[in-house]
Amino acid sequence: MKQILTTGIITVFLFFLYLLLWGCKEANPEIKVALVSDLMSPQELEKIEDVLKSFDDVSYETISVKELNSISSKKYTHIWIHSTIVGNSGADEIKYKNSIISFLNNGGNLFVSREALFFLNTWGIEKQSFEVESDTITDEGFGRPLGYHAFRSHPLFTGLHGGVYLNKALQDQIVRKIGFFGDMIPSEGKVAGIEWKYITFNENTKLLFEYNVGRGKIIAAGAFLDYSIANFNTLQLNLFTHNVFRYTSGQLDHEGKYFWEYDPQTVNEVSLPADSMPLLE
Repeated sequence: MKQILTTGIITVFLFFLYLLLWGCKEANPEIKVALVSDLMSPQELEKIEDVLKSFDDVSYETISVKELNSISSKKYTHIWIHSTIVGNSGADEIKYKNSIISFLNNGGNLFVSREALFFLNTWGIEKQSFEVESDTITDEGFGRPLGYHAFRSHPLFTGLHGGVYLNKALQDQIVRKIGFFGDMIPSEGKVAGIEWKYITFNENTKLLFEYNVGRGKIIAAGAFLDYSIANFNTLQLNLFTHNVFRYTSGQLDHEGKYFWEYDPQTVNEVSLPADSMPLLE
Protein backbone atom coordinates (compact mmCIF):
# COMPACT_ATOMS: atom_id res chain seq x y z
CA MET A 1 0.00 0.00 0.00
CA LYS A 2 2.84 2.40 0.89
CA GLN A 3 4.55 1.66 -2.40
CA ILE A 4 1.34 2.37 -4.36
CA LEU A 5 0.81 5.63 -2.45
CA THR A 6 4.42 6.73 -3.06
CA THR A 7 4.15 5.90 -6.76
CA GLY A 8 0.95 7.90 -7.00
CA ILE A 9 2.51 10.93 -5.32
CA ILE A 10 5.50 10.79 -7.66
CA THR A 11 3.19 10.52 -10.68
CA VAL A 12 1.15 13.52 -9.60
CA PHE A 13 4.34 15.51 -8.90
CA LEU A 14 5.76 14.73 -12.34
CA PHE A 15 2.44 15.64 -13.98
CA PHE A 16 2.36 19.06 -12.34
CA LEU A 17 6.05 19.58 -13.12
CA TYR A 18 5.30 18.87 -16.77
CA LEU A 19 2.43 21.37 -16.72
CA LEU A 20 4.70 23.98 -15.15
CA LEU A 21 7.46 23.51 -17.71
CA TRP A 22 4.96 23.41 -20.57
CA GLY A 23 3.38 26.61 -19.31
CA CYS A 24 6.76 28.35 -19.12
CA LYS A 25 7.58 27.27 -22.64
CA GLU A 26 4.24 28.52 -23.93
CA ALA A 27 4.75 31.86 -22.17
CA ASN A 28 7.75 32.68 -24.36
CA PRO A 29 6.73 34.21 -27.69
CA GLU A 30 7.63 32.41 -30.89
CA ILE A 31 10.61 33.96 -32.69
CA LYS A 32 10.41 33.98 -36.50
CA VAL A 33 13.40 35.51 -38.25
CA ALA A 34 13.69 36.75 -41.83
CA LEU A 35 17.42 36.53 -42.59
CA VAL A 36 18.61 38.67 -45.50
CA SER A 37 20.92 36.28 -47.31
CA ASP A 38 22.46 38.15 -50.24
CA LEU A 39 24.68 40.69 -48.46
CA MET A 40 27.34 38.26 -47.28
CA SER A 41 29.52 35.42 -48.55
CA PRO A 42 28.06 31.91 -48.88
CA GLN A 43 30.44 30.77 -46.10
CA GLU A 44 29.15 33.45 -43.71
CA LEU A 45 25.54 32.64 -44.57
CA GLU A 46 26.09 28.93 -43.95
CA LYS A 47 27.57 29.56 -40.50
CA ILE A 48 24.78 31.97 -39.53
CA GLU A 49 22.16 29.44 -40.60
CA ASP A 50 23.87 26.84 -38.42
CA VAL A 51 23.66 29.23 -35.48
CA LEU A 52 19.96 29.92 -36.01
CA LYS A 53 19.23 26.20 -36.33
CA SER A 54 20.83 25.62 -32.94
CA PHE A 55 18.22 27.80 -31.17
CA ASP A 56 15.24 25.69 -30.10
CA ASP A 57 12.92 28.71 -29.85
CA VAL A 58 13.84 30.28 -33.21
CA SER A 59 12.64 29.53 -36.71
CA TYR A 60 13.91 31.38 -39.77
CA GLU A 61 13.62 31.84 -43.51
CA THR A 62 16.14 33.42 -45.87
CA ILE A 63 14.98 36.32 -47.99
CA SER A 64 16.63 38.60 -50.53
CA VAL A 65 17.23 42.23 -49.71
CA LYS A 66 14.61 43.17 -52.32
CA GLU A 67 11.96 41.34 -50.29
CA LEU A 68 12.33 43.99 -47.58
CA ASN A 69 10.01 46.06 -49.77
CA SER A 70 7.04 43.94 -48.69
CA ILE A 71 8.09 42.52 -45.31
CA SER A 72 5.28 41.89 -42.82
CA SER A 73 5.27 41.64 -39.02
CA LYS A 74 2.38 39.16 -39.37
CA LYS A 75 4.79 36.61 -40.85
CA TYR A 76 8.04 37.47 -39.03
CA THR A 77 8.88 38.80 -35.58
CA HIS A 78 12.41 39.80 -36.61
CA ILE A 79 14.47 40.85 -39.59
CA TRP A 80 18.21 40.23 -39.46
CA ILE A 81 20.33 42.16 -41.95
CA HIS A 82 23.96 41.07 -41.71
CA SER A 83 26.14 42.66 -44.36
CA THR A 84 29.84 42.21 -45.05
CA ILE A 85 29.75 44.18 -48.33
CA VAL A 86 31.58 47.46 -47.87
CA GLY A 87 29.78 50.47 -49.31
CA ASN A 88 26.64 48.52 -50.20
CA SER A 89 24.00 50.74 -48.56
CA GLY A 90 22.94 53.66 -50.72
CA ALA A 91 20.16 55.16 -52.79
CA ASP A 92 18.78 51.78 -53.87
CA GLU A 93 17.85 50.88 -50.30
CA ILE A 94 15.83 54.06 -49.61
CA LYS A 95 12.82 52.42 -51.28
CA TYR A 96 12.57 49.90 -48.42
CA LYS A 97 12.18 52.61 -45.79
CA ASN A 98 8.38 52.72 -45.59
CA SER A 99 8.13 48.94 -45.35
CA ILE A 100 10.76 48.76 -42.58
CA ILE A 101 9.19 51.60 -40.57
CA SER A 102 5.78 49.94 -40.89
CA PHE A 103 7.27 46.62 -39.77
CA LEU A 104 8.73 48.29 -36.66
CA ASN A 105 5.63 50.34 -35.89
CA ASN A 106 3.58 47.14 -35.92
CA GLY A 107 5.83 45.47 -33.36
CA GLY A 108 8.46 43.80 -35.53
CA ASN A 109 12.12 43.93 -34.49
CA LEU A 110 15.26 44.59 -36.52
CA PHE A 111 18.81 43.32 -36.00
CA VAL A 112 21.45 45.00 -38.15
CA SER A 113 25.07 43.93 -37.95
CA ARG A 114 28.37 45.10 -39.40
CA GLU A 115 27.95 47.03 -42.68
CA ALA A 116 24.17 46.93 -42.32
CA LEU A 117 24.33 49.74 -39.74
CA PHE A 118 24.47 52.16 -42.65
CA PHE A 119 20.90 51.17 -43.51
CA LEU A 120 19.82 53.10 -40.40
CA ASN A 121 21.31 56.26 -41.92
CA THR A 122 19.71 55.56 -45.29
CA TRP A 123 16.28 55.12 -43.71
CA GLY A 124 16.60 58.20 -41.48
CA ILE A 125 16.37 56.13 -38.29
CA GLU A 126 19.78 57.42 -37.19
CA LYS A 127 20.43 61.02 -38.25
CA GLN A 128 24.09 61.03 -37.21
CA SER A 129 26.30 59.42 -39.88
CA PHE A 130 28.00 56.26 -38.71
CA GLU A 131 31.79 56.36 -38.74
CA VAL A 132 34.36 53.70 -39.66
CA GLU A 133 37.67 52.75 -38.11
CA SER A 134 40.01 49.85 -38.80
CA ASP A 135 42.18 48.08 -36.28
CA THR A 136 45.01 45.57 -36.68
CA ILE A 137 44.63 42.86 -34.04
CA THR A 138 47.68 40.81 -33.05
CA ASP A 139 48.38 38.36 -30.26
CA GLU A 140 50.57 40.06 -27.67
CA GLY A 141 50.46 37.16 -25.26
CA PHE A 142 46.79 37.22 -24.26
CA GLY A 143 45.12 36.09 -27.46
CA ARG A 144 43.04 38.46 -29.59
CA PRO A 145 39.82 39.09 -27.61
CA LEU A 146 37.38 41.64 -29.05
CA GLY A 147 33.90 42.43 -27.89
CA TYR A 148 31.43 44.69 -26.12
CA HIS A 149 30.79 45.67 -22.54
CA ALA A 150 27.70 47.16 -20.94
CA PHE A 151 27.56 49.99 -18.44
CA ARG A 152 26.93 47.81 -15.38
CA SER A 153 24.50 45.44 -17.16
CA HIS A 154 22.11 45.02 -20.08
CA PRO A 155 19.86 42.08 -21.08
CA LEU A 156 21.91 41.60 -24.26
CA PHE A 157 24.68 40.31 -21.97
CA THR A 158 22.53 37.85 -20.04
CA GLY A 159 24.74 34.95 -18.98
CA LEU A 160 27.83 36.91 -20.01
CA HIS A 161 28.53 38.91 -16.82
CA GLY A 162 27.98 42.32 -18.39
CA GLY A 163 30.29 41.89 -21.35
CA VAL A 164 31.34 39.46 -24.06
CA TYR A 165 34.40 38.76 -26.16
CA LEU A 166 32.58 37.82 -29.38
CA ASN A 167 35.70 37.41 -31.43
CA LYS A 168 38.87 35.67 -30.32
CA ALA A 169 40.41 34.73 -33.62
CA LEU A 170 43.08 32.08 -34.08
CA GLN A 171 45.00 34.37 -36.44
CA ASP A 172 45.97 38.04 -36.52
CA GLN A 173 43.37 40.08 -38.38
CA ILE A 174 42.32 43.53 -39.50
CA VAL A 175 38.86 44.39 -38.19
CA ARG A 176 36.51 47.06 -39.49
CA LYS A 177 34.47 48.87 -36.83
CA ILE A 178 31.30 50.85 -37.54
CA GLY A 179 29.88 53.10 -34.86
CA PHE A 180 30.75 56.41 -33.21
CA PHE A 181 34.19 57.42 -32.00
CA GLY A 182 35.67 60.13 -29.84
CA ASP A 183 33.07 62.75 -28.95
CA MET A 184 30.54 61.53 -31.51
CA ILE A 185 27.37 59.86 -30.21
CA PRO A 186 24.14 58.64 -31.83
CA SER A 187 21.40 61.23 -32.18
CA GLU A 188 18.52 58.79 -31.89
CA GLY A 189 19.74 55.54 -30.32
CA LYS A 190 21.27 54.58 -27.00
CA VAL A 191 24.75 53.10 -26.50
CA ALA A 192 24.31 49.60 -25.11
CA GLY A 193 27.93 48.49 -25.53
CA ILE A 194 31.42 49.91 -25.96
CA GLU A 195 34.55 48.23 -27.29
CA TRP A 196 36.18 45.78 -24.89
CA LYS A 197 39.69 44.61 -25.79
CA TYR A 198 41.41 42.21 -23.40
CA ILE A 199 40.97 44.04 -20.06
CA THR A 200 40.52 47.53 -21.53
CA PHE A 201 37.28 49.51 -21.82
CA ASN A 202 37.32 51.97 -24.74
CA GLU A 203 34.41 54.17 -23.66
CA ASN A 204 34.73 56.44 -26.68
CA THR A 205 34.44 53.56 -29.14
CA LYS A 206 30.67 53.00 -29.25
CA LEU A 207 29.73 49.92 -31.26
CA LEU A 208 26.46 48.46 -29.93
CA PHE A 209 23.20 50.44 -30.03
CA GLU A 210 19.54 50.11 -29.18
CA TYR A 211 16.70 52.00 -30.87
CA ASN A 212 12.96 52.08 -30.29
CA VAL A 213 10.73 52.71 -33.29
CA GLY A 214 7.00 52.44 -32.75
CA ARG A 215 6.34 49.16 -30.97
CA GLY A 216 9.55 47.60 -32.26
CA LYS A 217 13.20 47.55 -31.27
CA ILE A 218 16.40 47.75 -33.28
CA ILE A 219 19.71 46.29 -32.13
CA ALA A 220 22.68 47.51 -34.14
CA ALA A 221 26.05 45.76 -33.71
CA GLY A 222 28.83 47.44 -35.65
CA ALA A 223 31.80 45.10 -35.26
CA PHE A 224 33.25 41.71 -34.33
CA LEU A 225 30.30 39.54 -35.49
CA ASP A 226 32.27 37.33 -37.86
CA TYR A 227 30.66 33.90 -38.04
CA SER A 228 32.86 32.28 -40.67
CA ILE A 229 36.33 32.66 -39.12
CA ALA A 230 37.99 30.20 -36.73
CA ASN A 231 37.08 31.61 -33.33
CA PHE A 232 37.91 30.39 -29.83
CA ASN A 233 34.77 32.20 -28.58
CA THR A 234 32.14 30.81 -30.92
CA LEU A 235 29.90 29.82 -27.99
CA GLN A 236 29.97 33.38 -26.63
CA LEU A 237 29.17 34.79 -30.07
CA ASN A 238 26.23 32.40 -30.41
CA LEU A 239 24.87 33.21 -26.95
CA PHE A 240 25.01 36.93 -27.64
CA THR A 241 23.20 36.38 -30.95
CA HIS A 242 20.48 34.39 -29.19
CA ASN A 243 20.16 37.12 -26.55
CA VAL A 244 19.44 39.68 -29.28
CA PHE A 245 16.35 37.78 -30.36
CA ARG A 246 15.22 36.85 -26.87
CA TYR A 247 15.61 40.39 -25.52
CA THR A 248 13.76 42.03 -28.41
CA SER A 249 10.99 39.44 -27.96
CA GLY A 250 10.29 40.78 -24.48
CA GLN A 251 12.26 38.16 -22.59
CA LEU A 252 15.26 38.60 -20.27
CA ASP A 253 13.45 41.28 -18.26
CA HIS A 254 15.10 40.08 -15.05
CA GLU A 255 18.43 41.61 -16.11
CA GLY A 256 19.17 45.23 -15.18
CA LYS A 257 19.28 47.57 -18.17
CA TYR A 258 21.71 50.49 -18.30
CA PHE A 259 23.20 52.55 -21.12
CA TRP A 260 26.45 54.47 -21.52
CA GLU A 261 25.80 58.19 -21.06
CA TYR A 262 27.91 60.97 -22.53
CA ASP A 263 26.35 64.10 -21.06
CA PRO A 264 28.80 66.72 -19.72
CA GLN A 265 29.93 65.88 -16.21
CA THR A 266 28.82 68.27 -13.48
CA VAL A 267 29.44 68.63 -9.76
CA ASN A 268 26.43 69.66 -7.65
CA GLU A 269 26.14 70.56 -4.01
CA VAL A 270 23.68 68.32 -2.16
CA SER A 271 22.32 69.02 1.32
CA LEU A 272 22.21 65.95 3.50
CA PRO A 273 20.54 65.76 6.90
CA ALA A 274 23.05 65.05 9.65
CA ASP A 275 22.50 64.22 13.28
CA SER A 276 24.16 66.57 15.74
CA MET A 277 27.20 65.17 17.44
CA PRO A 278 28.34 66.06 20.95
CA LEU A 279 31.60 67.94 21.25
CA LEU A 280 34.52 65.88 22.43
CA GLU A 281 36.04 67.11 25.68
